[in-house]
Amino acid sequence: MLAQSAQNQKKDNSNVQDLRGLLAEQDSLEQMITEEIEAIKDLDAEIKKLELQTNEKHRNMGGVHSSHQRHVGTQKQIRVLENRLDKATVEFNKMLTGNAKLREEIDHLRSQRAVFDGLHKKLTKELNEQKRMMGEIIEQSTQVGLESVLRKCCKNVLQALKWSGELFANTHLYFTYSL
Repeated sequence: MLAQSAQNQKKDNSNVQDLRGLLAEQDSLEQMITEEIEAIKDLDAEIKKLELQTNEKHRNMGGVHSSHQRHVGTQKQIRVLENRLDKATVEFNKMLTGNAKLREEIDHLRSQRAVFDGLHKKLTKELNEQKRMMGEIIEQSTQVGLESVLRKCCKNVLQALKWSGELFANTHLYFTYSL
């Protein structure tokens, strides 16, 4: 009954939505990483192409000053492209680090959920057993007609249920705040 409460269902739905959001973000980051890798490849190809063009023009042009000016311009363009490449590499590495942290957090949340589910199952089983025992005691007391025995037994069972509920609540709080 407690596990099917609206509050727990909302928390479960919230956790599911958070995980879906994280997985969508991970897919998005992986797509961006792929695009950055392609951009880096394109820049490398462009650098090679420019170097080949520079060499070809140098052979065709001749002259010391024009060759030097073209060389300086090409070197400047190479530095600009290398700078862009470095920035893209830094951004790529940041994304990889963020992705690893998200994976670690997802794994941690999954393990915490498994532990919580196990405890929930155990407590539900204990609660059902106590309800069954209470039903048997009520049946016996109605047959024998011993109201005082029934009261004592019911008090004991209610105390046990109260203890079980407190244990479940404390366990739930522990796992809620440990996340």
